[in-house]
Amino acid sequence: PVCARRPPPPGAERRGDAGLEVDPTPTTGLDSALLGRAEARAAALPRLYSLLVWRQGEILTELYFHGRSPETPANIKSASKNVIATLVGIAIEEGDLEGVDQPIAPFFSEYLRMPQDSAKSRITLGNLLSMQAGLESTSGRNYGEWVSSPDWVRYAISRPMVEEPGGLMQYSTGTSHLLSYIITRATGRSTLQYAREKLAEPLGIELRSWTRGPEGIYFGGNEMRMTPHQLLRFGELFMAGGLAVLRACGLSWPAGFALALIYTFLPYHAGRVFSHTMLAHYQTVPL
Repeated sequence: PVCARRPPPPGAERRGDAGLEVDPTPTTGLDSALLGRAEARAAALPRLYSLLVWRQGEILTELYFHGRSPETPANIKSASKNVIATLVGIAIEEGDLEGVDQPIAPFFSEYLRMPQDSAKSRITLGNLLSMQAGLESTSGRNYGEWVSSPDWVRYAISRPMVEEPGGLMQYSTGTSHLLSYIITRATGRSTLQYAREKLAEPLGIELRSWTRGPEGIYFGGNEMRMTPHQLLRFGELFMAGGLAVLRACGLSWPAGFALALIYTFLPYHAGRVFSHTMLAHYQTVPL
């Protein structure tokens, strides 16, 4: 069926890429009736503020609810973790970090105590990316205590070991915050500065400042703010044309692209490490 654009459902405003009315040219491949029902359901959700349907480089539907507009940024919550993972990949590609097998302990010498913390010396960057560090989670019942602590980095790296590094996945926002700390230490720039220079600017998007922990490190797993179009631009890197987007932007960090893919999918596959070969494959793709 042909997916032709319809008037927006009650309570929604349909906008184009520049805030104009969307070109009504039909697009093949989507069921317009199903899409219409999805739009109506979206408009009825009290905490949903935007709906974009993007396919093959074209925005088919763009709706905003409850007074929001294309310029309204949203807290992207744990999607922030994918941005952090991408930044780690960029730092590897540019030589600021050695690779996914690099031990993290040297970055935390002021926090770790030996020999009590000897097990933590086996944690690698890859373990943090896949949330297989073995550290007790800072999320769930521990989240409030963690974000109330005076040093988020110290709290996260000081958690007891509940698994061996590389073992079962332990979902933990603190794990991603440790990656933000490592990015800052390894590059000599704040995570915000590094993200703006290496990711946002080449993609042509604005990256707003976001929350920092009491110790001064930008929150590594939450609170980033992007507009729907900015997040879509980032998301294009992970679609079939991702490498083409990299080339068009003049970017040369396929490792970052691959590492974010690893982060996105690896924790949901029973915590089994299978993606280092994926990283190696993308590192060999000529740009």
